[in-house]
Amino acid sequence: MNCGIVGWGACTGNGGWNYELSRHCPWITKWLCPAHPKKAYHDPYVTGDPKVIKCKKSGDTAKYISFLENLDALLFIERPYIEGFDLLGHARHLGIKTIYCPMWEWHCTASPWTRNVDIIWYVTKHTEQYIEAMSPKKSWGDSKFYLPWGVDLDHFEFKLRTVCEKFLFVNGNGGVMLRKGSDTLFQAARYVPEIPILFLTQSLNYPPEIPRNVEVIHKEFPEKKDVYQEGDVFLAPSHWEGLAHQLYEAQACGIPVVTTDAPPMNECGTPFLTKTKSFRSVSLGRQRISSVDASANDLALTMQTLFGEHIEEESKWGRQRMEEKYNVVTICEELGSNIRSFL
Repeated sequence: MNCGIVGWGACTGNGGWNYELSRHCPWITKWLCPAHPKKAYHDPYVTGDPKVIKCKKSGDTAKYISFLENLDALLFIERPYIEGFDLLGHARHLGIKTIYCPMWEWHCTASPWTRNVDIIWYVTKHTEQYIEAMSPKKSWGDSKFYLPWGVDLDHFEFKLRTVCEKFLFVNGNGGVMLRKGSDTLFQAARYVPEIPILFLTQSLNYPPEIPRNVEVIHKEFPEKKDVYQEGDVFLAPSHWEGLAHQLYEAQACGIPVVTTDAPPMNECGTPFLTKTKSFRSVSLGRQRISSVDASANDLALTMQTLFGEHIEEESKWGRQRMEEKYNVVTICEELGSNIRSFL
């Protein structure tokens, strides 16, 4: 089987995922890699990879057509990325099966390219339930499968945490509408001013009034694994998550996770779940989705419970669970088998 992928090669969540697919799936033979509108190509992802075909987001028709040559399947995450050229329509005309891995919050049934999806890959149960409910007429029919994404356990190295002395929050680019929950985090931090929190961010996308116990560090990290080197317990009071990579990567690195008790966050297996205070409808793209407000009071109580406690067993348990259920090597083998079964 020759399968191509299309998507970012920049330092983003999806860029990292494309890189891992390219590395761990020998049946992926080409990567059509459009330039990100805001971020440069991330050299560790694309340099020296003979599979990579760098291109523009639009207007590189010759490269798009060359990419499709000799493919049996085409895999993409979230959307096809190429504009002004019907990549999926051309793939279907050539007999290439298209596999779509949706991020539930960005899925729009009105998008014309969805008509050319042959197979759908659900990474979370929440995504499966959400999209199957909102897509009564779907091009993929019964050609679907659920398979969680994995963690590169060699890349995300385990570091045993022994005592909870500092909490970690990774803001990254902040997420649209502060979806990672920095607003909830800051509110909780004010309830527990004696507890230190490390706040790592690549942007200024967070509330302006910073609690005195929150240490904000603006920094670009060459590798995703680097963000998990400090801190003892990972805080993720997310309003929503798409694929929720961080919740799994953190546990693989030995950091116990505290997250919102709502899907898909509560699918990651952590026993430390923050109660949901309320739900609200927000506008995202061309649709409205449900956003969750975690209880800042309950998050603060969980922090008080864990602070100063020994967490060796929780640290080891999280890593063990990732090894048993989310090893990227095993998952890539299963992914290849699932795709082949539809060809």
